[in-house]
Amino acid sequence: MKCRFLIVFLATACFAAAAQQPSQGSSPDKSQPPAANKAAADKAPPKKVVADLSGFELDPRKNKSQGLQIGAGSRGATIPPALYAPSLGKAYGLQPVFFWGESTSAQKFTFRLYDSNDDEIYEQDVDGKVHSFTYPSDAPALKSGATYSWTVQAIAAQLVEPPEPVRITLVAGAERQSIDAALQNAKSDSLADRMQRSQIFVDHRLWYDAIAIYTQLIADNRNNPELYKQRAQIYAQLPETQRLANQDMEQAGKLQVAVH
Repeated sequence: MKCRFLIVFLATACFAAAAQQPSQGSSPDKSQPPAANKAAADKAPPKKVVADLSGFELDPRKNKSQGLQIGAGSRGATIPPALYAPSLGKAYGLQPVFFWGESTSAQKFTFRLYDSNDDEIYEQDVDGKVHSFTYPSDAPALKSGATYSWTVQAIAAQLVEPPEPVRITLVAGAERQSIDAALQNAKSDSLADRMQRSQIFVDHRLWYDAIAIYTQLIADNRNNPELYKQRAQIYAQLPETQRLANQDMEQAGKLQVAVH
């Protein structure tokens, strides 16, 4: 009798244990994320992972913690524009593109270029809604190996002091020859060749050329999130352009969400 009771007890326990086990395929593995969570993860904006691209700033005296403070000034005062460039940066092209930020109430900007002796060699007014200037072919020719400085002054109803000039040096010698050779393999206007040229400029830490080519690539391919992320990596190297890096990463995230 005891033996029969024991057999019944064991059978009942085994049946209860089996009932508690989920049948195969009846319930998803809890270690796997739900489909909704997975979809949300696919659409998540890209994390801002800053690559180590040190070398765009050539001025050893420049302290990265000393970014341009644009919040100072009295109410209603016109704020000088930030110069979007290293304190000392390199360029390959002899007609570089210069970029700067907005300035409240600016009716126009005056771009000025100086030689290594701080003598002004070129001046040009730019519309207040424009924040870049391509050095023209009919201006005094720039020379490879030379260093210049530049700034822009906001022209408004009241006097606005221009920001401290930053310097630009045009590569020469062996470095220029190395860049020339590398660019020989990326001459076309295809996206692949333009991307290759941009990488060459980044590899040689040519701030002006890298920013200019990525800005043009973005203008021609506004729905490509990778281009925004690549330019953000460059902007993230300077305190003056950190805000621009954040904007580019935000836009890249929006584009990725739209694609999915």
